[in-house]
Amino acid sequence: MRSLKIAFTESVKELFTTTRPMIDASATDYTDIAAAVVSDTDMEIIRAIDETKFGVPIFVFSETCEEPDDELNEIVYRWVYVKDLNRSIVDNEIEAAAEQYEWRVLPPF
Repeated sequence: MRSLKIAFTESVKELFTTTRPMIDASATDYTDIAAAVVSDTDMEIIRAIDETKFGVPIFVFSETCEEPDDELNEIVYRWVYVKDLNRSIVDNEIEAAAEQYEWRVLPPF
């Protein structure tokens, strides 16, 4: 059962799809999410999620950079360059990461 949500920011909402419930990244304390999908301009949110140390997979979409800088490379689960976007692959990666995270953190009952 999928009980955790996908957090997102408005700037990337139209770039991916999921069957999971979604929540605005600014409206959560990150305890109810299985993954986050944000833009490379959402640095405050990226840092806030990382600072929880929950290990939530963070997918970062960028329209300007093909690769993350060294700092972001250590934080993000997947960097997505929008110009090379393959939605079905990214959608599957988001779901797989969310499922693995959920499996790891939720009790088996």
